[in-house]
Amino acid sequence: MIEEFAEENDVDIRFETIVVRNELDVQAYRYLGSPTVRINGLDVDPRARSSRQYGFG
Repeated sequence: MIEEFAEENDVDIRFETIVVRNELDVQAYRYLGSPTVRINGLDVDPRARSSRQYGFG
């Protein structure tokens, strides 16, 4: 859906999928839960940006 919008509107986007495998990854990526969507490194949910309640499982 996002890809179609980008193509129809001539928007250049790049997706990066990161697999979080363990607690070290959780901390390194500041993983809050699935899905985590960020644009230019910022979570799309403003409330999540300051959260430190990381999760894995």
